[in-house]
Parts: sequence; C-alpha cells; structure tokens
Amino acid sequence: MAGKLRKNPMHVIIAIIAAATVSVATAASAATFKLMPHRAIYGVSLDSARSGSGIAAVTGEMLADWSEACAGWSLDHRSPLDVTHAPGRTIRLTVSVATWESRDGLDYRFNISNSANGSVTERIEGSATLFAAGRSGQVIYDVPAGRVDELPASTVFPTTHSVRILEAAHKAPTLVAIPVFDGITLEGTFTISAFLGRGMAPARESPNSLAALEGRQSWPLRMAFFPVAGHAAEPSHEIGMMMYDNGVGEDLLLEFGDFTVRARLIRLEMKERPSCGA
Repeated sequence: MAGKLRKNPMHVIIAIIAAATVSVATAASAATFKLMPHRAIYGVSLDSARSGSGIAAVTGEMLADWSEACAGWSLDHRSPLDVTHAPGRTIRLTVSVATWESRDGLDYRFNISNSANGSVTERIEGSATLFAAGRSGQVIYDVPAGRVDELPASTVFPTTHSVRILEAAHKAPTLVAIPVFDGITLEGTFTISAFLGRGMAPARESPNSLAALEGRQSWPLRMAFFPVAGHAAEPSHEIGMMMYDNGVGEDLLLEFGDFTVRARLIRLEMKERPSCGA
C-alpha cells in the first residue's frame, strides 16, 4: 500500500491522470498483439476513503483519445472531475493532456493544462528527447520557461512503456521495472514497477459499448510508481487494472494510501490504423 498522498486536491487528480495515461496507452504492435488506436471513456468514482483522508467523494469522467499516424502516436485526454472534501465543499478539477510520441520512441512532446473551478492553475509544456534507445536524454520546458531536466539512462516514454508491458505478458506472471517520463507533472521520471499476473480466458460477452473486448485475452496488471529523485522506499501511488491484448485498460483501481479511486470503462470506440506502406 502506498504512503499518504499530498493533500492538494489538484495533485490527487493529476496523479490519477498520470497513472491512467501510462497504463492504457497504445502503441505499435508488440509480438503477436495488435494494439489499436481508440477512444475510451471511463466513469470515475471514489472507491473507499479512510477516516481523516479529507476526501468525501470523487465523481466524473476520463476521456482518452489515442490516434496513430505513420510518424507516431498522439493522445488527447480530458478529465473533468468533482472532488468533495469533508464537510462538503466541492471543487471541479479538470486536467487536459495533449502528447505526441515518435514511433521510434526517442522524441516526445507534451502540453498539460490544470484548472480548478474553470480557472487555470498550472500549465506544463515542452519536449523530451532520448539520445538513443536505452541511453539518457533531456527535457526542455517551454512552460515553465528556461527549465531543463536530464533523463536517466533507460528512460522510456508512455507509449514505449506500454509496448514493453505487452511484450512481457508472454512471460506472465512476471515483474517489469522501467523508468518512465510522461511530462504530466514537474516531478520528472517515475520508475514503474509492473507485475503481470497469469492470463485470463477471453471474455465471451461484453456490453455493446465494450464489444471490442470480446474474445480478447487479458491479464491482471498492478503498477507501483516510485519517484526516481529521492529513492523513496514506498511508491507514491499504485494502480491495479485488467489489461487487454489490444492495449485497452479496464476497471482501474488507483490507491493513494488513505483513499482509493476507481475508473470503470463505460464506452470504447476502436479507430482505424493508418496505411503506412511496407
């Protein structure tokens, strides 16, 4: 179980979005799995909260639209969520995420906007480059202007991370630990320790809105997020989910020590892949 999360409510939502974005990303095909571009809508709710957490309710949606082009992958993500604090004050928090990752996994761009009750509270924008696969890299921020961060060796971006996880599914049960940079917060790179359980039998029936999951293999996936800076002994947060062989994540459970948030997939639209020739 992760330690207590910071009490700033916007940080709570950003952590939710960051975890979900990394875990349900899609990518180029990995082994025999065909990961597909798609548009997913998740219903978000508070699953449980300990006394003293200060969180009374979390409700809203996460909307993620993944598009594939011959040069790379892009994500448009928007999450309007209402967070209610005891004894009843509710704040509308919205996180908007736009990212692009090159097909070779070496270049990444990100544009993040956070708002509370309609007023922008934070913007993060910039680009990141890895000098070569498995090598170190650099992040150059446009907002905040002038900031430059170094990426440790072996860092990958979110789409590449998803490829690695699906490749590891062939060896499940297995544990994979990889440093990942997503740009959604200014905390830098997280080492994500991911445990894949044994594969589940293909689903025979799904609601009409989730028909694309029928007949697909899935695995229970649990990920723990450790900030690279500081070498924390405990993860800042954890996430459990079911991961399908087309890159779609379902029934996300995000744990923050003294409360948990659930995101259930309620609608899924698969998109066409581009024709990029040989």
